[in-house]
Amino acid sequence: HHIESMFTNMAKLGITDVFLHVRAFGDAIYPSEVFSPAQFVCGNDGELPFDVLSFCLEQGQKYGMSIHAWINPYRALNGDDVASLNECRMKKWLTEKSSNVIKIGGRYYFNPASDEVRELIIDGVREILTNYPDVKGIHIDDYFYPTQDASFDRAAYEEYLKENKQTSLSGFRKNNLNLLVSAIYSAVKEEDANALFGISPAGVIATVTEKQYADVYTWCANEGYIDYICPQVYFGLEHQTCDFKKICKVWRDIIKTDSVDLIIGMTLGKAKSKVDN
Repeated sequence: HHIESMFTNMAKLGITDVFLHVRAFGDAIYPSEVFSPAQFVCGNDGELPFDVLSFCLEQGQKYGMSIHAWINPYRALNGDDVASLNECRMKKWLTEKSSNVIKIGGRYYFNPASDEVRELIIDGVREILTNYPDVKGIHIDDYFYPTQDASFDRAAYEEYLKENKQTSLSGFRKNNLNLLVSAIYSAVKEEDANALFGISPAGVIATVTEKQYADVYTWCANEGYIDYICPQVYFGLEHQTCDFKKICKVWRDIIKTDSVDLIIGMTLGKAKSKVDN
């Protein structure tokens, strides 16, 4: 009933595209052979009560809305509850204490340097588009590298340096993200040439590139990475350092190819807060 109410409300507002958060961690709100069921949906019993993605697609069709599947590729597990997972690759990695998953700040994250991790994420993308052909695209947001701490991926970086001696830690991490982003783009287009792949990074480019290692300059200047960039421009017109117009112009100016569209991401919370910060 809650989902039906949301779609009814969105239809009244004239909303045409819905970005549905199908994977917040290493999980899924739909039956999956790649990831465990999402605890947010199934609670403590470990079983999905119904296929949330399928139901939302039905609601979307009812109102003529497009549904995009939004995933967080690198967040693996919130806490230590390995027992709640089904026999997925993530559980195997956690049980074996594999370097494919790394714990930091009380959470587990997939290791962006791992080929196996990239394979897992791509398998998840393909599963969505294969099993749900009505999904119009894949979307990821601003959860890239979880830390600037060099200890997070020291072993992988030192291994990489044996073949790439001049690469900085920042360059290594950016390259890992570029490999994933281009691989998702290719997988999406192979499954459905008309499906879109886009990313919504944080609004301040320096934060995105220097603290999260997301090479948005490359993604926005070259074909083969994204169809659109949707920066989170959560700033008012009178913000002292990051006013709305200034931030929008920065993002507009880094797009160097006609294959990438700019969509400005806004939060309705700003409309209600009446605070320009």
